[in-house]
Amino acid sequence: MDSVLRAVNRVSQIAALAGDTQVGSETGGSSMPSLARQLPKIVVVGGQSSGKSSVLEAVVGRDFLPRGTGIVTRRPLELQLETAADPNAREYGEFGHNPGQKYYDFEEIRKEIEAETMRHTQKRGTIVSPVPITLRIVSPNLPALSMVDMPGLTKVPIDGQPKSIVVELENMARDYVKHENVIILAVTPANADLATSDALRLAREVDPTGERTVGVLTKLDIMDPGTNCRDVLEGMTYQLRNGWIGVVNRGQADINSRMSMQDARAKEMGFFNKSDYAGLKNVGTGHLAADLSEKLVASVRRQLPNISGFVNKSIMDLQRELEAMGGPAATSRGEMIHLVLTLCRKFETAFAKLIDGGKGGGELILTVFEKRLPDSIEKQPFKKILEVAYVKRVIEEADGIQPHLVAPEAGYRRMLEEALGYLKDPCEKSVEEVFVLLRRMVDNIANSDDVRALRRYPTLRREIVTAAYRSLEAFKEDTRKMVNIMVEMERNYITAEYFRSLQMGKMPDGKVMYTLDGRPVTEEPEGSPEEKHYKRIINQVSGYVREICQQMTQTVPKAIVHCMVLQSKEKLLEGMSASVAGDQEAALKRLLGEDDAVMKRREALTHKLDMLRRAQAELTTVDAEGFPAAAAVLQRAGFAAQPEAASKPFYAVPEGHQHSDLSDPACNIALSRRKDVTLREDVRLTVKGEQKTLGELLKGQKAIVFGVPDCGKVCSETHVPGYLAAWDDLRRLGVTRLLCVAVGDAAAADAWASKLGAGVADGSKVTVAADTNGAFTRFMGMDQGPVDGPGARSLRYAAVVDDGTLLKVCVDKTPAEASASSAALMIAVIKAMH
Repeated sequence: MDSVLRAVNRVSQIAALAGDTQVGSETGGSSMPSLARQLPKIVVVGGQSSGKSSVLEAVVGRDFLPRGTGIVTRRPLELQLETAADPNAREYGEFGHNPGQKYYDFEEIRKEIEAETMRHTQKRGTIVSPVPITLRIVSPNLPALSMVDMPGLTKVPIDGQPKSIVVELENMARDYVKHENVIILAVTPANADLATSDALRLAREVDPTGERTVGVLTKLDIMDPGTNCRDVLEGMTYQLRNGWIGVVNRGQADINSRMSMQDARAKEMGFFNKSDYAGLKNVGTGHLAADLSEKLVASVRRQLPNISGFVNKSIMDLQRELEAMGGPAATSRGEMIHLVLTLCRKFETAFAKLIDGGKGGGELILTVFEKRLPDSIEKQPFKKILEVAYVKRVIEEADGIQPHLVAPEAGYRRMLEEALGYLKDPCEKSVEEVFVLLRRMVDNIANSDDVRALRRYPTLRREIVTAAYRSLEAFKEDTRKMVNIMVEMERNYITAEYFRSLQMGKMPDGKVMYTLDGRPVTEEPEGSPEEKHYKRIINQVSGYVREICQQMTQTVPKAIVHCMVLQSKEKLLEGMSASVAGDQEAALKRLLGEDDAVMKRREALTHKLDMLRRAQAELTTVDAEGFPAAAAVLQRAGFAAQPEAASKPFYAVPEGHQHSDLSDPACNIALSRRKDVTLREDVRLTVKGEQKTLGELLKGQKAIVFGVPDCGKVCSETHVPGYLAAWDDLRRLGVTRLLCVAVGDAAAADAWASKLGAGVADGSKVTVAADTNGAFTRFMGMDQGPVDGPGARSLRYAAVVDDGTLLKVCVDKTPAEASASSAALMIAVIKAMH
């Protein structure tokens, strides 16, 4: 178990370095998940001068805590004791606020605690602070423990302390001990009235059932003559569920004479053996350390699956939020250039998609081409120049002193040039309209979810929009020039073949030409011979203009698409991308300046994610299947291990199985001992967020209920897959339900079920149920934690339950095995039952 506690302590260090403490996160705010609150630890509470710090020093075996009167401990001290692998290793301390520096002199550790406390409280302008100091002590002679020394509680402020100090200290202690994963070490001096103990009052408030509270009586050696606390230690008065432990700390004279801890422990046990407390087992610092180690091991066993589930779920949730904000911030020049170019590409892709997507994009441009351009051309004042008097004047002026002989060619050209000149305005107007639409699309994209990552970079967003505007302006100017050239080309050159077509009233391909008002060009006009002559010219000019107008409605959109729309799709931010590639780091940082609120949140998310990933890496190194005993470490430290612990089996004996041989894979339950598990209506399991009674899950079913000790490798790769593979065989034997029970958090169990895939995630073959408080596991007798431990961790087992009645149980020897509880063996058991 040392390796597991060492990993949990390491996770605690990581959390502390990230500003994540038991009372919240300094960097993340209340909306951030707190890892520190999930970690099992022992929190020492008591009144000022009750002996809390002396108890801790006695456990560690070193003098390293500040001493004095009044409030000596002014910040919580998270003490992580770690067993060195080498029994000859030199012990040292390492602070969370100064990682990497090892302190081999414990007097220096004391001075650093005082100095760091002073630095922090002066910065905050307060006497006390809830932000902890983290100290890791590595020694071959220490049990693996995680303890927190809290500032002492007080009833009245003294020494110029503010009136609020009483409430501050109590609230600080309450914030630490209120969490279910905390073991409360309530320290009370024996020479004071236990009924007024602040530690006991606070413990009863947050732990009314007493499952998490261990009482410690100090100063037994300085009680009034003729009095003792033996009745308390024996559980006769002031009873606690976990009992009391009596200790005698060093007196001031012992400290002044530099009495060693070994001598102090010998003196302590000498006092108990020769006093009114002779014969008691629950006395002495050695017993306290052994008892705390056992309880912490049980707490870690219970919490480890929950911690892993919490870390995994928190990483997924925070990663999802960070990705929604655009991911972590870039820091180096290369990363910043890559980020800017990536966002530019996303913008261009979204812009092109909008153009091609129709509604709100290409659809609007198509409206310009198919309706607004033809309508605009049609509204041009062609009729003004197609009147007899006007045509006569133009032809006469064009002929000059040499009247035309056959056809007024010069007059034709002048009239066509003037009429086709009217096309310039609607063509340019179409260019402008498409330009406005493209600009509007740029604005829409800038505010769309397609590029929501830009919201965190307002400066970059403005620069991208501005660069897009500049590109569109350039494309518009090129397009305007193009359509003007197209108009001028039609005005400036008329082919001879076209001119002959005018005379004949037919296009070169034989198609009849019509005038602007829809009459055939060859239609014979009315009026005098002169009027007829000019009206024929008008019809011919009108027919030619009509053909060119129709032609321009086809070619101008092509020019606009080629010169502006396609160019904007392909090269909208080309100039900006080229410019960014040459920017220096300062310019890039300015470009990637974030909104303050977004920046702070993103930094907090990145910080927290880094911490959780490091914690995840530590937890994955833990061999959760094996829990080596810590007895050897306790003995090296001079602590007496409980003599009865060695004789206990590492697994519990299930109720009704006292006379069964658990080494036999199939443990038959005698007829007189069979029980209907559905009668326990108070026991519930959680399936996909809903609490279910045992009756709802098992009544009317022929079920195999199998328990997993955690959601680790053996469970995920061997145990559950074995039942999935045997599903059809089990169904043929009449099995209607496979129920997998995991002790721990319901959300973690659901997440694990999802990872196992089809047949488990949907519950169609294996139903995963969370035993959130361990009640079902204890009821089945499958709790492998200590008998008096605070929580449950399941054995690996499988049971046959027919219509709610428990018939057979198969129990594996160790959690690392999945043989006795395997699907193959259960098939054999069910066949034998038939």
